[in-house]
Amino acid sequence: MYHPRKGVRDNGQDEDGDTIEEEEVESDLKCGKCRIGTKRLNLNKFCKRDYVIMAKVTAKDTKPDNGNLKSSSSSITTNTNSQNSYSHSSDATAVVKFTLSVQKVFKRSPSPGSPLSVALRRSSQHVTLVVDVQDLECRCPKIRVNKSYLILGRDTEGPPGALGIGPRSIVIEWRDEWHRRLRKFQRQAVHTCHH
Repeated sequence: MYHPRKGVRDNGQDEDGDTIEEEEVESDLKCGKCRIGTKRLNLNKFCKRDYVIMAKVTAKDTKPDNGNLKSSSSSITTNTNSQNSYSHSSDATAVVKFTLSVQKVFKRSPSPGSPLSVALRRSSQHVTLVVDVQDLECRCPKIRVNKSYLILGRDTEGPPGALGIGPRSIVIEWRDEWHRRLRKFQRQAVHTCHH
């Protein structure tokens, strides 16, 4: 099972030197260093994610779930390419579900069946984010209700119908000064990102 607090940090900058950086989160020894909220964001990383959103956490399901969404048991497994995918399994790990209110979409998955695309088509603006309980206990990512976050991820990192946290996810508390830089990434991505 992948634990984001034990991931590898990838430092880099785009050609303009633009990066978005959040301070490193120190954790106790059993947790290790969190990599989800400490990554730098540059144009290359923007291009490699399926979605980039600014979302406010509006609710937290306080009863940890065993990975069930729509009554199917799920757990995260790592494939040989080191990318997470959700698979069904009887030994599912406990997860907590957060309800996100999507405030701004900077990049949307090209897949019409992605959780974000489905929510936006329904005019719902609400999507579920699933996080492993152990990762939350280690504050990786550090998520609080009524706070806004910049979230970058891949569709394969979550169970069907929800967003999830994986090795390439980035979750950092939103700062207003990032809006202009992310708009710049959006413009540059049209000519730079290759899908």
